[in-house]
Amino acid sequence: MTSKSRNEASLVLTATINGHSSDVNWCDFSSSHLLTCSGDKTTRLWASVSESEWQEEKSISPLLGHSYYVNCCRFSPFETQILTCSTDGKCILWNASTGQPVHTFEHPETRVALKAFDVTSDFSFLYTAGTDGTIGCWDLTENKLVRVVNAHEEAINCLSLSGDDRVLAIGSSKGDVKLWLLNGGGRCGGGGGEMSTNALLVLLDAHDLGTNCCAFESHQYGAGGQYRLATGGNDDTVVIWHVEAVNNGEALRVTSKHTLKAHRASIMAVAFRPDGRLLASCSGDRTVCLWDSKAGHLLHQLEAHARYVTSCAFSQDGRLLATGSNDRTVKVWRVETDLDPWEESTQHASDWISTCSFRPVEQWTVENVCFWLRSVGLSEFIPSFRLHAIDGEELLNLSDSALQRELKIEALGHRNKILRAIAAVRSSESLQYSNGLLDDSVPNEYVCPISHEVMRDPVIAADGFSYERLAIEAWLQRNPTSPMTNAPLSHRHVTPNRSLKMLIQRFREEQPH
Repeated sequence: MTSKSRNEASLVLTATINGHSSDVNWCDFSSSHLLTCSGDKTTRLWASVSESEWQEEKSISPLLGHSYYVNCCRFSPFETQILTCSTDGKCILWNASTGQPVHTFEHPETRVALKAFDVTSDFSFLYTAGTDGTIGCWDLTENKLVRVVNAHEEAINCLSLSGDDRVLAIGSSKGDVKLWLLNGGGRCGGGGGEMSTNALLVLLDAHDLGTNCCAFESHQYGAGGQYRLATGGNDDTVVIWHVEAVNNGEALRVTSKHTLKAHRASIMAVAFRPDGRLLASCSGDRTVCLWDSKAGHLLHQLEAHARYVTSCAFSQDGRLLATGSNDRTVKVWRVETDLDPWEESTQHASDWISTCSFRPVEQWTVENVCFWLRSVGLSEFIPSFRLHAIDGEELLNLSDSALQRELKIEALGHRNKILRAIAAVRSSESLQYSNGLLDDSVPNEYVCPISHEVMRDPVIAADGFSYERLAIEAWLQRNPTSPMTNAPLSHRHVTPNRSLKMLIQRFREEQPH
């Protein structure tokens, strides 16, 4: 069974991985590896040998430590560690280089089966979902249980944290979805915020007969605390919820939703592509669907496995999709679509341009700094910057020693990357108001994101953004990545944006002299 709409997307099978002896329950990509876990009690680590071959890391794989089904597995944000959880009630932290267990998290009184978990982007806190309806919050810096929240009277099937660590969502076998606002950047108590027993927002009857999966878009995608959450259930539907924090961050509300129908059996997993443009869903009908997540349109549906498709995950560059199944295989697909990764402005980058780029850096708020961090590919440091209230003035004064001592950023490479980004902001600020036309009347799309000047010769780069020709050509001589998203560029050619050039010329002519 294969269907396709508007000739916009397809999945091309590149590899079939055989290694598990039972159902594959979860998969996750790092920048260079694929992680899978199974009902055979193992977690396995795979490396790409070529597009069509993935080889198991024999030196450390499989990871053995659970006594029952392994239900969920994830890389840590810095890819140095791995976390797994199981029906045996344990969540195990592993060293990703050696494969050795580092710590086992287990409730001291009850051994409840764990179906899912998620971690904050700074890897400080772990949230686990139990079949007894409880959420466990663990402090990863001290390896201790901080709090247990009696969140539901039914089993919790899925759990997800928003990209900014401020909203936690769960789905239950009852069919509802509950959301909490977490104050203090994902901290659940004892050091920067409390997680209430009562959810701030309950989506009743989100899915008939049970909610099986949920996933936030990777980043907070709009100013003012706006989020997109995808859920799937036993009613054979996928729903994308647009959720907004209101009342100064004290409440949540749903502003709109897309209900997506194409599957003919229960939805087992959902995943946003990192740029947010695509959503993947997989089902008990053995198919995988690709959706235009903004428009809510089906782009492609494919019969992917011989049995239930239980899990799916996009690679970090969005060009691969991994799927796992009850047929005991993992398949790796090349994603071919007109909606190429990073093709259009991601919302977080455009937010930075609209809210920060025409304001002196010294006047940036903490949230402006967080938007900027997302736009330059440094999202993992947002919780630390927010915790230490780093606004624009503090940003410009950050030093290597401050990053290491105060913000606890130990890796030299990470500190250097932040300092280079700060230097780029500092140098570009001198150009910010250099063009006489650059005031509030100038549309944002007329201004080059690199030079911050109204463009005279706009061109389109491989990332889909428009830049001043001289500025982007100088950038491309030094960098293989997009100035806006930090993602690798497929090529370094630029093409004239004649329609934009005409609009800018007309705008100039209309200005008073």
